[in-house]
Amino acid sequence: MRTVRLQVGEVLSGLERDLKEVEVVTGMGGGDCGYGFQVGEAYVVYAYRNSEGRLSTGICSRTRPLKDAAENLAYMHAVGAAAAVIYFSDEAEIQHFDLMLPDRQSERLVEGTVLWPDGRPAAGALLLVMDPRWLWQGFVARATADVQGHFVLPGLFDGTPYRLHATLINPPYGTASAEPVDIQTGKNPLNLRLILSRPDNSVSEDQRKGTEQFRNKQ
Repeated sequence: MRTVRLQVGEVLSGLERDLKEVEVVTGMGGGDCGYGFQVGEAYVVYAYRNSEGRLSTGICSRTRPLKDAAENLAYMHAVGAAAAVIYFSDEAEIQHFDLMLPDRQSERLVEGTVLWPDGRPAAGALLLVMDPRWLWQGFVARATADVQGHFVLPGLFDGTPYRLHATLINPPYGTASAEPVDIQTGKNPLNLRLILSRPDNSVSEDQRKGTEQFRNKQ
């Protein structure tokens, strides 16, 4: 077994909300179900207490990179917003509770086209999706524009807000970006038109804001 020390961006359930770091044990890999955590990658971690009382996870859990966990986060945030603490006494008793699950979110079609200001398709433009409520968590989805500048964003849901960035590194001219688009909750499909009119990387501003958000949580 190996021990992995993780910096905590957000506690979704089961631990102290103000936790800063946590140790998780997992296998070494190669048949023992160990999870291959990578330095610098962000994850949503599902862990349990093993027989020694330590947090443990593996490839058979729902642990996954943050960028692949949009549905998981949307569900956990919805559950957390409606959660209540239930207390049980040491005496025998009967209690009745009405428990209600949040509405299930449905996948939402969000597509569009990325263009240069002169109308040419921006083939190869990178589409990066962030949750504006938790900018420090990085990207929740990404896609690349095809030769026609068209893109389809995977794994977005109708009950979650998003912020969409389009950027393209274009040597030797530098980086160009579109104005970020805030996608509000809703069930209607979206077809967006993004113009690379900014001579900078629009993602950098949100990354700075995310760093400030995270520091304010400490």
